Amino acid sequence: MQTNLLNIHWILKITSGLVGVQEWLASVWYKFQHRIILNGWVVLLLLLIPLQDTRPGSAQAVYDLAWKHFQQGRLADSQQEAKWGYRQFQDSNPEWAARFQLLQAEAMVRRGMYIDALLLLAEYHPDSNHPEETIRKLETEGSALTRKHEFSDANQRLTQAEHICKNADYVPCGYVLRSQGILAVL
Repeated sequence: MQTNLLNIHWILKITSGLVGVQEWLASVWYKFQHRIILNGWVVLLLLLIPLQDTRPGSAQAVYDLAWKHFQQGRLADSQQEAKWGYRQFQDSNPEWAARFQLLQAEAMVRRGMYIDALLLLAEYHPDSNHPEETIRKLETEGSALTRKHEFSDANQRLTQAEHICKNADYVPCGYVLRSQGILAVL
């Protein structure tokens, strides 16, 4: 009889241990399922969120906002928006990215960041189909160089811009005249 009690005792001990193991395994499996479900939702949401907005209208909207900040004298905001726009459209729309880069350089010059603007403009290559952008680049470089008291280089850039302006009437040509006046005064 004592042997039967020992056997029952061991059976209960093993069984209760197995129940504990089963409960632990069930708990682990429950947590694992929830992590899979949670991670699945995260992956699904990441797939649904576009990493780059390539719609032309959105580039125009971002540029318009940056330009509005520039015109209102909110130069730091304009520079930040232009920098973001450049990064956003750098791969998907290089033409818009170039516009953002040029606006960023213009904001830098107006903020007194002449060296940074010149470094940024050194990387900027305007499209030959858009002479207005070439004029803006040359005028911005001329303006930065004037303020750095590099008058010879500034005059060279502004003369190049003036030469392009002789062929047609572009809006940025007025800025070239302004920069030439500032150069003459300094």
